[in-house]
Amino acid sequence: YRIKDFGKFYYDENIKGDVVLLGAGSGIAPLRSIAHYIVEKQLPARVHLVYSNKTQQDIIMKDELLALEEHSNNMECHFTLTREPEDSEWEGRRGRIDYEFFEDAIGFLQDKWYFLCGPKEFVMNMEDILKAHNVSAERIKKEIYG
Repeated sequence: YRIKDFGKFYYDENIKGDVVLLGAGSGIAPLRSIAHYIVEKQLPARVHLVYSNKTQQDIIMKDELLALEEHSNNMECHFTLTREPEDSEWEGRRGRIDYEFFEDAIGFLQDKWYFLCGPKEFVMNMEDILKAHNVSAERIKKEIYG
């Protein structure tokens, strides 16, 4: 990275349309802030938070995110676990995020704005899926860590 590449991962109120926040692990941190900003300012954007973790114990700020969803009329959370034991009480989604996950969770892809944050492999995989389904590069904002 070059210094000029930093500081470009933020939500701009001039963005018109629904927002999809795609995170894995601690990549939730900036996405959480974006979700709070949109919900608390009651902006017209609908927020779809899609958050992947290995196990239930790895989900950072789960209660806070669910409370934000519960107290808003424009946010929904979608959690998925990739390594949760089959015999656990988890009743949510399992497995990696793929096109079918997107289709089921958020519907039509091209008309939304995407904020991706997490490990490099996760961010690149999400970007590949989006681009393969005709989401323009200008609608994809990303932050990679690790």
